[in-house]
Amino acid sequence: VGTVRDITQAKHTEAALRDSEARSRAILSTAVDAIITIDDAGVIKSLNPAAQRMFGYSFHEMIGENVKMLMPQPYRGEHDGYLGSYLQSGKRRVIGVAREAVG
Repeated sequence: VGTVRDITQAKHTEAALRDSEARSRAILSTAVDAIITIDDAGVIKSLNPAAQRMFGYSFHEMIGENVKMLMPQPYRGEHDGYLGSYLQSGKRRVIGVAREAVG
Protein backbone atom coordinates (compact mmCIF):
# COMPACT_ATOMS: atom_id res chain seq x y z
CA VAL A 1 0.00 0.00 0.00
CA GLY A 2 1.37 3.41 -0.89
CA THR A 3 0.36 6.99 -1.41
CA VAL A 4 1.69 9.32 -4.04
CA ARG A 5 1.25 13.05 -3.67
CA ASP A 6 2.43 15.81 -5.99
CA ILE A 7 4.29 18.42 -3.90
CA THR A 8 5.47 20.51 -6.85
CA GLN A 9 3.21 23.46 -5.98
CA ALA A 10 4.26 23.37 -2.33
CA LYS A 11 7.94 23.46 -3.35
CA HIS A 12 7.29 26.44 -5.66
CA THR A 13 5.45 28.26 -2.86
CA GLU A 14 8.30 27.60 -0.40
CA ALA A 15 10.86 28.92 -2.89
CA ALA A 16 8.78 32.06 -3.56
CA LEU A 17 8.47 32.68 0.18
CA ARG A 18 12.24 32.30 0.67
CA ASP A 19 12.87 34.76 -2.19
CA SER A 20 10.39 37.25 -0.76
CA GLU A 21 11.96 37.04 2.70
CA ALA A 22 15.45 37.53 1.24
CA ARG A 23 14.28 40.64 -0.65
CA SER A 24 12.64 42.05 2.47
CA ARG A 25 15.81 41.50 4.53
CA ALA A 26 17.92 43.16 1.82
CA ILE A 27 15.62 46.20 1.69
CA LEU A 28 15.54 46.58 5.47
CA SER A 29 19.28 46.18 5.88
CA THR A 30 20.10 48.80 3.25
CA ALA A 31 17.35 51.34 4.05
CA VAL A 32 18.63 54.80 4.97
CA ASP A 33 15.76 55.39 7.41
CA ALA A 34 15.52 53.69 10.78
CA ILE A 35 12.92 50.93 10.83
CA ILE A 36 11.83 49.41 14.14
CA THR A 37 9.01 46.94 14.70
CA ILE A 38 7.33 46.48 18.08
CA ASP A 39 4.79 44.09 19.55
CA ASP A 40 1.54 44.93 21.36
CA ALA A 41 3.45 45.77 24.55
CA GLY A 42 5.85 48.16 22.78
CA VAL A 43 8.75 45.70 22.94
CA ILE A 44 11.24 46.01 20.08
CA LYS A 45 11.09 42.86 17.95
CA SER A 46 13.28 43.90 15.01
CA LEU A 47 15.33 46.81 13.78
CA ASN A 48 17.57 47.64 10.89
CA PRO A 49 21.19 48.88 10.87
CA ALA A 50 20.01 52.47 10.27
CA ALA A 51 18.13 52.36 13.59
CA GLN A 52 21.32 51.25 15.33
CA ARG A 53 23.28 54.12 13.78
CA MET A 54 20.57 56.69 14.47
CA PHE A 55 20.12 55.86 18.15
CA GLY A 56 23.66 54.68 18.96
CA TYR A 57 22.62 51.36 20.48
CA SER A 58 23.58 47.91 19.24
CA PHE A 59 21.03 45.36 18.09
CA HIS A 60 21.46 43.43 21.36
CA GLU A 61 20.96 46.54 23.49
CA MET A 62 17.65 47.37 21.76
CA ILE A 63 16.01 44.03 21.00
CA GLY A 64 13.59 42.98 23.73
CA GLU A 65 13.44 46.48 25.26
CA ASN A 66 10.43 48.80 25.24
CA VAL A 67 10.65 51.27 22.35
CA LYS A 68 10.11 54.12 24.80
CA MET A 69 13.80 53.72 25.72
CA LEU A 70 14.49 55.74 22.56
CA MET A 71 12.19 58.62 23.47
CA PRO A 72 12.81 61.69 25.61
CA GLN A 73 10.22 62.92 28.11
CA PRO A 74 7.33 63.59 27.87
CA TYR A 75 6.95 61.02 25.04
CA ARG A 76 8.58 58.25 27.08
CA GLY A 77 6.04 58.59 29.87
CA GLU A 78 3.09 58.83 27.50
CA HIS A 79 3.92 56.01 25.08
CA ASP A 80 2.55 53.00 26.96
CA GLY A 81 -0.71 54.86 27.61
CA TYR A 82 -1.12 55.66 23.93
CA LEU A 83 -0.39 52.06 23.00
CA GLY A 84 -2.81 50.67 25.60
CA SER A 85 -5.55 53.06 24.51
CA TYR A 86 -5.11 52.06 20.87
CA LEU A 87 -5.18 48.34 21.68
CA GLN A 88 -8.29 48.75 23.84
CA SER A 89 -10.30 51.07 21.58
CA GLY A 90 -8.81 50.58 18.12
CA LYS A 91 -8.92 54.35 17.67
CA ARG A 92 -5.80 55.79 16.08
CA ARG A 93 -4.64 58.96 17.73
CA VAL A 94 -0.89 58.56 17.91
CA ILE A 95 -0.31 54.82 17.53
CA GLY A 96 -0.90 53.49 14.01
CA VAL A 97 -0.67 56.93 12.42
CA ALA A 98 2.36 57.95 10.38
CA ARG A 99 4.15 60.74 12.19
CA GLU A 100 7.56 62.12 12.91
CA ALA A 101 8.70 61.66 16.48
CA VAL A 102 11.59 62.87 18.57
CA GLY A 103 13.89 60.13 19.82
